[in-house]
Amino acid sequence: MPNPQIEIAQNDQAPSSSSLYRVFDEPKALAINKARMEFIASVLEPLSPHVSLKSALDVGAGVGYFSRFLKDKGLEVLGIEGREENVREAQRRHPDIQFLCRNVEDPSLPEIGTFDLVLAVGLLYHLENPFAAVKNLAKMTNKVLLVESMVIGWELPSMMLVGESKYINQGLNHVAFYPSESCLVAMLHHAGMPFIYRPKRMPDHIDFRRHGFYSKARTVLIATRFEVSHSAFVPVRRDVMYDFSALYNSRFEPINKLHSSLSYLLQKAKQIRARLNIWRKI
Repeated sequence: MPNPQIEIAQNDQAPSSSSLYRVFDEPKALAINKARMEFIASVLEPLSPHVSLKSALDVGAGVGYFSRFLKDKGLEVLGIEGREENVREAQRRHPDIQFLCRNVEDPSLPEIGTFDLVLAVGLLYHLENPFAAVKNLAKMTNKVLLVESMVIGWELPSMMLVGESKYINQGLNHVAFYPSESCLVAMLHHAGMPFIYRPKRMPDHIDFRRHGFYSKARTVLIATRFEVSHSAFVPVRRDVMYDFSALYNSRFEPINKLHSSLSYLLQKAKQIRARLNIWRKI
């Protein structure tokens, strides 16, 4: 079934004339948001027979594009954003939606309450402690948690520390950890989400596709409190955490043995050479 067509900001207030918010409204940002919204709509449809979604939390709401999208889908929406200036602009554009300025890594965040749907789009890779954020998101999820993130193409559950530019759509402290997809899966699992799925079809945008030897730049994972049996959702192995010592031994034991053998042979060669030098002197 083709994705429904999404018109970005068709019900929004006019974007601010200030260049401060232009980064949210430029064509590149609108294009990926359109692909994201069409994807989310395609995900919510097969979920509807399994669960009724009435409330939603948009975390890392920016200026409110996804909050507006969810509100227009008939959900009661609360938007959470880490920058006060973005909260003011989101509230100006969407006066019928409530926005709060909160840090998603703050351990007190779950005191806000729980929601049927928690949406974290373009958020986790802007954070210094994405695992703390995932734990908060899981605590606030009644039914469905949808996470979209940039990822590094490593097989192991890993994160890479990166610096960020000083724009208002970046992290609060301009330094963040990019996770691998397996790291996201592990974090969701250890945060207490019992079922984790990868969508059969990713958003229709270049960032979600592999390119030759290059892995995809972004991924989407859907974590639920209930089991979903639908062809659009592919269950993901949750036991992706590795025992580092076992991993080290399994992958490096042959090299260690070779190193030990070479060291032994080198030691023997030194002993033989020393004996030959003694015999020559005799």
